[in-house]
Amino acid sequence: MTIPKKARVVFDGSILRVYSWKQRLFYGSYTTFERVIKTDGVVVLATTGSGKVIMIRERQPMKKLNVGMIGGMVERGERPIDAVKRELLEETGYTSDDIELLKVYHPATQMVYYSTYFVVARGCRKVQEQRLDAGERITVSEVSFSDFMKALGKHAVNQSGIAMEMYYAAKLNEAALRSKIFGHSSTNPLKTDARELSKAKRMFYRPTQR
Repeated sequence: MTIPKKARVVFDGSILRVYSWKQRLFYGSYTTFERVIKTDGVVVLATTGSGKVIMIRERQPMKKLNVGMIGGMVERGERPIDAVKRELLEETGYTSDDIELLKVYHPATQMVYYSTYFVVARGCRKVQEQRLDAGERITVSEVSFSDFMKALGKHAVNQSGIAMEMYYAAKLNEAALRSKIFGHSSTNPLKTDARELSKAKRMFYRPTQR
């Protein structure tokens, strides 16, 4: 998505920034174009050294129950990798020294642009109690891979596209997905474009600019 230099910011919130500009059309007339930049996000599939998956049950005001993975937004000037570590620690009290980017997602629209970085955090260990925001209620449990997948399927109507892709990847090749999230398999069972992932990895370690 391209935003021209002549575009001006007409709204700048904590999550959304809206750009507007006059665009010349094919036959000489003009119209107003608008684009929205949304804060990037992270989703964390956390596992333990004992072969468990860390599952959360999260409630927030005006949102449906989220059952599954840790997630949140990348703060301004923060690196996505640091957002992963922060969200994991705040929401669960766990930390990890083995974080791998599995895929980056972009919205299927020309009007709104943002990236969501999906990672696996292996060998997680608890180092502190949760530090939740006032608008969060999160319970944490360590469950088997099978029980985690059952929970994703049971709550499918509330799940993100990321959770659903992982759920169906397990249906197609559970062994490959297990190998990837608990080990360091070179095979990524998620549908991932190698060139896109290479670019995403570079951005993963850079401070966000918005």
